Amino acid sequence: MNNAIDYFLRTENTVRMLLAENETCKTKVRLIQENIMVNSALSESLVSSKSFIDWWVKNKNEKDVTFEAHKRYSLEAFASSLLAGTVLQIAARAIELYSENTTVPNEWGKIVRRSFPIPKFFIGRTVHTVPVGLVIYSGRDQYLKTYSGRVIEAINQEVFARLANFSRRLEFQNFVERSSGFYSMHAEYLASNVLDILCWNSYDQYIEDMQQALL
Repeated sequence: MNNAIDYFLRTENTVRMLLAENETCKTKVRLIQENIMVNSALSESLVSSKSFIDWWVKNKNEKDVTFEAHKRYSLEAFASSLLAGTVLQIAARAIELYSENTTVPNEWGKIVRRSFPIPKFFIGRTVHTVPVGLVIYSGRDQYLKTYSGRVIEAINQEVFARLANFSRRLEFQNFVERSSGFYSMHAEYLASNVLDILCWNSYDQYIEDMQQALL
């Protein structure tokens, strides 16, 4: 592939499919959350990201929480993670191949190691003070590290700390604080939350960001 336009054309069908399937998985996850909480005699008004995580950590081993619901949630969350992680990998690879940026803003300079190929990712619109390329980098990088057990990079810690400060997504805050409850349940679901904060719910949203960053 000679350029970013060619890359986008060759990966379009795959990314469309991945994003559509991820939206389906997210809908199923939401329904399972509601079923688990309602079946446990909890008010439907408590069904939110924060309340569900808090409730799950406290009640996941109780007898009134069905094993089948646990299993279904884990399966759908895992599937969403794989789909979202693959989208982030495709996006990150495009940046690695075609970004021509070589500078790092001063505010990030102390965090970025000299040997790191990270300048390429300081491109695109700003998402809660973080360049969209860097959100893609950290989302992809941490997705891969979830399964490899590698040490969390300082750059990822800073990115998710900023996202946590400017968003209501508890997943990012718990990542920054290294919550044990989060790691036992939500670590592999982080990639899907990265797509959410990028607003990549469809291919049109994805390609708008990628074209703005690379063309």
